[in-house]
Amino acid sequence: MVINMVLSNLFSALAKVNVALLVSVLVYFVAVYIYTALALMKIADKTKVKTPKWFAWVPILNWILTVDEAGLPTAWALVFLATFIPYVGGLVVGIFELFLFWKISERLKKPGAYALWNLVPLIGPFVSLGLIAWYKSK
Repeated sequence: MVINMVLSNLFSALAKVNVALLVSVLVYFVAVYIYTALALMKIADKTKVKTPKWFAWVPILNWILTVDEAGLPTAWALVFLATFIPYVGGLVVGIFELFLFWKISERLKKPGAYALWNLVPLIGPFVSLGLIAWYKSK
């Protein structure tokens, strides 16, 4: 009887922790999504691309916007499909994003080395996007 009560309390506490973690992760991903979309829209303003800025808010279409911001043909967005290739897809897309961010930086007369922030785990891409979108270089 006592063991059942202890286990019940334990499972109840674990369920609450799981819900809290799930909500935290969800809030984090929503914040990252909004930040990325706003940065892509700001970069679209600065590069004066013809692609609609609202593409920044739509998955897959934001790939097209990013490629256009780099000044490359839209067909280059197909490289992002490499994400679905096991093992090497992430590496291919990571290198491609580095290349794109470098091209976008140069197009905006900013140091291409801003793209190297992408190599820093977790925060790198956000720092890189922020520098390219909002930092005023001299």
